[in-house]
Amino acid sequence: MSKVRKPMLLPILLAIGLILGILSKLINFNTSLDSTAILLISGSIMLTWYLLAPCINRLTRQQIKWLLVLVLGLMLVLQILILTFLPDTIFHDPYRVLSQADKMAAGKLSWRTTYFWRYPNNVPITYLLALWLRLARWLTLNTNVALAILNILLLDTFICLVLYTLYQTHQGNTTLLGTLAFLTMTPFAYTYYLQVFYSDLPSMLVLLVILRTLLFWPRRSKRQRFGSGVLLCTAVLLGQLLKPNLIVLLPALVILLGLIFGKKLWHHFKLLTPILLIVLGFALSLPAKQLIYTASNFQPNATFELPVTSWLLVGTNTTTTGTYSTSDVEHAVKLPNKQARQQYDLQAIPKRLQELGPIGLLKLWTLKLGVFFNVTDIQDWYNGGYRAAPAWYQNHAQFLDALIARTYQVATLILLLTASWRLWTWRPNLKHTRDVVTLLAVLTTLGYLAFHVLFWEVEARYGQLILPLLFFQIATLPKPHRQALPLRRLLPLMLLLVTGAGLIGWSKWLADTDPKTQVVAAQRSQLSAQYHAKPTLMAAGSTITQQVVLNVNATYFSVQIHQNSKVLVQLTNLKTQQTYDLKQHSDVYRLSHALNAGKYRITITNNGNTGQQVDIINTYHYQLADYPLIVHNQKRFTSSLVYTALAQQNVVPF
Repeated sequence: MSKVRKPMLLPILLAIGLILGILSKLINFNTSLDSTAILLISGSIMLTWYLLAPCINRLTRQQIKWLLVLVLGLMLVLQILILTFLPDTIFHDPYRVLSQADKMAAGKLSWRTTYFWRYPNNVPITYLLALWLRLARWLTLNTNVALAILNILLLDTFICLVLYTLYQTHQGNTTLLGTLAFLTMTPFAYTYYLQVFYSDLPSMLVLLVILRTLLFWPRRSKRQRFGSGVLLCTAVLLGQLLKPNLIVLLPALVILLGLIFGKKLWHHFKLLTPILLIVLGFALSLPAKQLIYTASNFQPNATFELPVTSWLLVGTNTTTTGTYSTSDVEHAVKLPNKQARQQYDLQAIPKRLQELGPIGLLKLWTLKLGVFFNVTDIQDWYNGGYRAAPAWYQNHAQFLDALIARTYQVATLILLLTASWRLWTWRPNLKHTRDVVTLLAVLTTLGYLAFHVLFWEVEARYGQLILPLLFFQIATLPKPHRQALPLRRLLPLMLLLVTGAGLIGWSKWLADTDPKTQVVAAQRSQLSAQYHAKPTLMAAGSTITQQVVLNVNATYFSVQIHQNSKVLVQLTNLKTQQTYDLKQHSDVYRLSHALNAGKYRITITNNGNTGQQVDIINTYHYQLADYPLIVHNQKRFTSSLVYTALAQQNVVPF
């Protein structure tokens, strides 16, 4: 008679954490009606999938392969169409990384803004991106095309690797096709990760590679282990360079080894060599970073750099719920150097904790947990809006945005519930490598949760980093035994139709009753004055123009000039020749007026006797907008103004 294994505390803790994250997100970031609808739709989809399981599991491996090829092929076609017809305007950190990488790829190794002095952790990803762009230039590809190819390669490699892991671990057709639906039929494959290059997706891919290498290590031959070892060490090295919070893997390994020793299972443990290679990868990341600094001609500057304690302080800010705090960062920047900031933080953090008290701290952690799992705005992460989306899209944008947000919320909720249920029923046997690696994934997930919820700054994007860990756990955890229900063939189909209609109807109702301000056309990429980006001096008597297309009607238009600059900014309808004068508000010139769809020209004229500073964004091989900037009758295809056209829904313009 086999011995019944007891549940382990760590998987149960993670299951509880995932459930609390779901509840916190639904309570704090949705209306009660919205939360109810999301729960009902999620439950209906899970029930439908459960009822369809017998039919799905009867599909042969060959049929599953053809289905995977078909769906992934359609996904790739849709991705290419989105990148072609719906290019967005990237802003904030990803653009600053892209701009510097584009510059370095052109052979210019200077750092003219203070952004990288403040955030030197982004130097490695900038350098690596520059290498890719340099290769693209050698292949005569511009930066836009090179970036699109890179995003597709990283994203689709991640998707295929997740699916291949499930295929290799024999989790059954329902799990494989359910994961396929999450990865290809939700915004995951078509929004942020497709259109914005940043450290998130490469870090997710690195985590998946690490876990896969450990899982299949015992099966490898000596020759294969050499290649796997090089891959593992390189993955850890790159992962730590790209996103330093990968360091949570080290304490997870320490705890894992402690459990193995404590249970006297060392003679069953087969992963000592790859663990040593992981440690080696972390160790090599330190000299590798210095080599990158040298190769890119970057010199750290403590006058601008923020210490680790600054992010611990931000994590205790109740006003921003532990998310990025402009006030905290602005105060830190005013202090003379990194050491002064650290001293201030070490005094301010205990004061904040004392003011919060135990109850306040628990409330803050609960809210941060909700932020960590909040995926509502995935289409808006670092996306300043589409450059000029086609009219057919913009005419339905309110509905599509609501549908995108709810679809990903529902998919994420189902993923978290599925992982929680499997974790709750799991009885690990640490004699088996599969369970050991799964436990490492559990520990790493707990590490990320604790790091961002209890200590660090939190953002909605950060919660996505545990996706590869959850997918891996679903791939390796045993499926809970469930009694099959008698299948009535029409019931699942009817339930599926009702659920789909409910999701579409609910999204349409939200779009009609709570419309959002819509970006009609925009170019919002910039290096920002807060990082001392240098404006362009516009000569007295000179004129700058740029065309912009509004594919639907707009109610607001703005052009960013520069603080304290005095120029004439006009917007002209090229069909009717009607001209509007924009009014100055600080560094932005604005127009609140009904604007019909059509082609317009922005005209900036310096009628004064002295030069005026204007924020013109220049790149080397990256095209920022559909139309070039015209200066002195010369077209600059890699230069642009900063402008935004909105269709407002009774919202204060930004």
